[in-house]
Amino acid sequence: AVVSTQSTGLALVQVLTKLYLMDYGRLSRALVYQKVVFDFRNMSVFRLSEGACIREMAMLALGQSESGWREDHGPKEELADLAVRLLSSKREMLADYFSLEITEKGVLTGLPVVIENYPPLLQRLPMFLLRLSTEVDWDTEKGCFESLSREIARFYTLTEPVEGDPNVRDWKFTLENVLWPLIRTVYIPDETVTTDGTVLQIADLHNLYKVFERC
Repeated sequence: AVVSTQSTGLALVQVLTKLYLMDYGRLSRALVYQKVVFDFRNMSVFRLSEGACIREMAMLALGQSESGWREDHGPKEELADLAVRLLSSKREMLADYFSLEITEKGVLTGLPVVIENYPPLLQRLPMFLLRLSTEVDWDTEKGCFESLSREIARFYTLTEPVEGDPNVRDWKFTLENVLWPLIRTVYIPDETVTTDGTVLQIADLHNLYKVFERC
């Protein structure tokens, strides 16, 4: 069970008698990546109430420092147009394989339902669409599948709400009742999770009980 969440992006979790400190951002990203891979071509679609113009989204993203845009990269308008042309040209594949629906005019209308009751934060949509055009390996089939799956996982990563966010309760509910049950039952961890800081065992209550018994 999730015992508590920390402002540093960590959650204290009890599994039987052991206590673990877990990076829920990394775990949610890894979980979503595995779900995208396992449910390849089999995800339903979450349709947006209003379509998102890829060009407008790309322009918004290029205005953020996270994009890394510099003047020597070229005008933002040209880069945004390139993003529209690229993603529009891949729209059939994106819809068939990843449930990403884009119109001929470059408007995003649907996103994949990777996990039920776990929609992405649409505030991240501009950067997600820009990164699809810049960070995906479109040249090789394997590279495209892997890098696109990782970008989707990045988009769906659970991050802590900012201070004063009215959705804090929803966020905690999502962590405890949507993601954590799947992490326990579906997620297949690799050997790095215990060495890269994703999961850290901090106590064994069974051993603590023994200590208290001797006191």
